[in-house]
Amino acid sequence: MEIFWNPEDRRLRAAVRLALHAGALAILTPLISTVGTTVMPDSDSWGASLLTPQWLVLMTFIAAGSFLVMYLMGRYVDRRQFSDFGWVLNRRWWQDLVFGFVLAFLLISIIFGLELLFGWVKITGYFVGEGNFASTIFLGFLFLIVAAIQEETISRSYQLKNLAEGFSFLGQKRALITATLFSSIGFGLMHLATPHCSFQSIANLTVAGAVYAFAFLITGRIGLPLGMHISWNFFEGLFYGFPVSGTVFDTKLMAIEQSGPELITGGAFGPEAGIIRLPMLFLALAAIYGWTKFQNRDDGQIPEKDMTTAERLQ
Repeated sequence: MEIFWNPEDRRLRAAVRLALHAGALAILTPLISTVGTTVMPDSDSWGASLLTPQWLVLMTFIAAGSFLVMYLMGRYVDRRQFSDFGWVLNRRWWQDLVFGFVLAFLLISIIFGLELLFGWVKITGYFVGEGNFASTIFLGFLFLIVAAIQEETISRSYQLKNLAEGFSFLGQKRALITATLFSSIGFGLMHLATPHCSFQSIANLTVAGAVYAFAFLITGRIGLPLGMHISWNFFEGLFYGFPVSGTVFDTKLMAIEQSGPELITGGAFGPEAGIIRLPMLFLALAAIYGWTKFQNRDDGQIPEKDMTTAERLQ
């Protein structure tokens, strides 16, 4: 029985918790999608664009479902406080969010500038789209916020936390590295169904997942990776006009034509699949590390709610 139950912690073991979490999401997410597309109007036209109120409502319910699963698992199965998942909306959390947002904007801007410099991207128009441009862009921004919350809730808040505890028998450092590896691979595989998916895109997304994981582990808060996630997708797709994980938005600030070597640019999948993104991810690691050093420059004792996962495992 102890293979499933941890008598010291008086709760199910991490592998069982992760299996239950995955099972709950596997049931709830398709159920919400099926019900949503059935009861909401104009479902036949949903495939034309993600920038519609219907898609925003559906994505909000899916994200809320993921949040609810995490909360219930945390309270009744994990037996931990909700704040342990990195959702402590204090001053530092919001600072992390803003820093992550600005950082990702700078990184995708560097990529756009480099591709423009090498002639791999050509601007063909501005303020492209039908209907009210401002309201559609705002709708898209909200959609990307909700989508990022859903992915961060699954990959970082719950899975990474439990994986780190599950591999604690390896020792703290190896547990965190192994947990980061597994959660990041899972993050990459979450995008298997996206258009123009390839081994290269999954590999790049896995590396990006590791950067987000590092941001979560070193701060103990989900704000920084969430800010990066939202900002990257928004400025990549709705601002600079790149494909976002293979999806091209029909409304955007800039319309572009891409060329150049797909191995470097990512081609139809977007910069997320290109080698050009890898140096940006290493820059992100350095910036995140510097940011946490700056935040903690005057600290003595770290409050329990602000402890990182590494410190909690000690």
